Amino acid sequence: MATILTYHHIGDVPPDYRERNLCVSPAHFEAQMGFLRRKGWLVVSLDAVRRELLGEIRLPAHAVAITFDDGTHSVLMHAISILKRYGFSATVFVVANQVQAQSGGTAPRDQFAPLTRDELVTLSREGLTIGSHSQTHRRLTELSADECEQEVAGSKQSLECILGKPVHWFSYPYGSFNFQIIESVRRAGYHGAASVIRDNRNSAKHLFCLQRVMVMQDTTLTRFCYYFSQLYHYIHKRKNQRRWKPYV
Repeated sequence: MATILTYHHIGDVPPDYRERNLCVSPAHFEAQMGFLRRKGWLVVSLDAVRRELLGEIRLPAHAVAITFDDGTHSVLMHAISILKRYGFSATVFVVANQVQAQSGGTAPRDQFAPLTRDELVTLSREGLTIGSHSQTHRRLTELSADECEQEVAGSKQSLECILGKPVHWFSYPYGSFNFQIIESVRRAGYHGAASVIRDNRNSAKHLFCLQRVMVMQDTTLTRFCYYFSQLYHYIHKRKNQRRWKPYV
């Protein structure tokens, strides 16, 4: 059963950056990918995770899927070269309305800037999966049904127009969802959705609220190793029964 990792930004962080805890340095990311290679972990797509959960295939015990939320330029600037070096794939969840038409000049791109249309196409051609992180990155549980529909279905249409191919995966902004929003994601035609519920195990009932492990700025290699352990699963399963009981 595959563990799903969540990253946000890969890059060295300015001291005053407000989301510094969501940034993993390229050196740490490189070390983490090297760990996966040395330990013989198989990096798989979310489509493969789905097929296993539906009982269509069986993945090895040491399988992992890599995901990035927010879709910033840091994925192209830092992460893609490291992923390619190890032959790994990943899914990048993009906020559709933040995708820029073009880079806007010859100045170096800020690593935290949203990806452009051309950059999204480049990542797709390099073998990364592009998913939706909504249209505008609002908390879906605070929106009307019509607004939520636009965030979910509208973002899918926008990204498919850019990529010229189907977009099958969704990630809830801020981990904000409920059963009605899950149904909106199903109706829109997504194959599944990722949550911020923390665990390294999933079952078929989690297909539209996949549990993931968040990799943070201060994640040491020792802690990274712990993320795949049975102890991590046991601790977070108990925590989730309190916070996420209806979904786990």
